[in-house]
Amino acid sequence: MIDSPAPPPVRLDGDVIVVTGAGRGLGRAYALALAARGARVVVNARRPAHAEGVAAEIRSQGGEAVAAAVPVGDPDDAERLIGSAVDHFGTVHAVVHNAGTMRNGAITEQTAQTLDDLVALHLAGPFHITRAAWPLLRATGRGRVVLTGSSAMFGIAAAANYAASKAAVVGLGRALACEGEPSGIRVNVVLPQAATDIRQSDPSAAEDPARAAAVSAAAAEHAARLAPGVAAAVREIKPPEAVAPLVVHLASAACATSGEIFAAGCGRFARVLMIETRGWIAPSPYGVEVEDVAARMTDILATDEHVVVRSVYDEIEYMARMVGAWS
Repeated sequence: MIDSPAPPPVRLDGDVIVVTGAGRGLGRAYALALAARGARVVVNARRPAHAEGVAAEIRSQGGEAVAAAVPVGDPDDAERLIGSAVDHFGTVHAVVHNAGTMRNGAITEQTAQTLDDLVALHLAGPFHITRAAWPLLRATGRGRVVLTGSSAMFGIAAAANYAASKAAVVGLGRALACEGEPSGIRVNVVLPQAATDIRQSDPSAAEDPARAAAVSAAAAEHAARLAPGVAAAVREIKPPEAVAPLVVHLASAACATSGEIFAAGCGRFARVLMIETRGWIAPSPYGVEVEDVAARMTDILATDEHVVVRSVYDEIEYMARMVGAWS
């Protein structure tokens, strides 16, 4: 067996990379790993002490970093954040969206506020920041965007607001990948599994007994859904640093991949697919009855024949081909 040649080292020397939610946890791990490869990092965090602490840590290790304690979610703040990067380093080569939190509780215990908070942070924040950075990313000819989704999009108890806002990130990433392709911009989504304090990041739980009870009940529900022993088995092998290598690659000029979703955690890296099955094809699109659909649910749910769908264009073409309207 002939060994494959070692890949060239991935370097980010001189690249300016904005990392949101970089004051601790996953974001901190990303910022440190990016800086270690030569990137100039804009460390964003809600709390100034957290942002400056990580920026100082990078500088103490010989790297370049600046703190940007700007909230995530507002379009004006997005302009300020990207403006800070330009003021200090002149441009932006990549944005790593990591800022996140949870406001857990059963659907009957959720409020408009617990939904709005997460949509603002997880969806509106990346949307506005990417929009502000887009002309700069396009000008480089090799811009990179890394978005943070969550495996909660597969389904999770007592966190519908979180799951919905994170699932929306996947749609954002796929759309941006389509839009960025002509300009050389690569956009990907990471679903990280890491031991962080995100479940303890709900400030309302400390002020509102009802919210505290909802969060506690949600944690118990989540634990009950896992197979016995699973949480304990992976707890010690889920450091944030185990996700960072993928994020560094996706943020680098070496990354040729775009429009993909990746699962990462515990030293495992995997592709997450969106597929569409062949389904059941009615004899005619006219006159299909509800009972016809009900009787064919087994065919509709079958997965033995399917395609990987990367865009709405793929889906429309596949549908047209399957019904015999186009080839």
